Amino acid sequence: ITYCNPITGMSAYTDNYNFTIFPNPVEDILFFESKGKSVSSVRIYDLPGTLVYSETCSNSAVVKGLAKGVYLIKVFDKGDNCLYSGLIVKQ
Repeated sequence: ITYCNPITGMSAYTDNYNFTIFPNPVEDILFFESKGKSVSSVRIYDLPGTLVYSETCSNSAVVKGLAKGVYLIKVFDKGDNCLYSGLIVKQ
């Protein structure tokens, strides 16, 4: 699946079918499960597109500091290829 990144306008590849994020809605810790490539980093944006969270990680992200709301999340591998792009709800 190819999509146009709404933040940078650049094309990227993502295969959301081989990736799981849970729980969603999330309160404190968001977990990632990839059936292919390893997770290297996560970036979370508010809906206007401002980066509000960025971390190098492997299988989870502590998001308890985020305000309640809806966010765009992007998860990347070591080559900065997007493994997952979608929405999360922070409770």
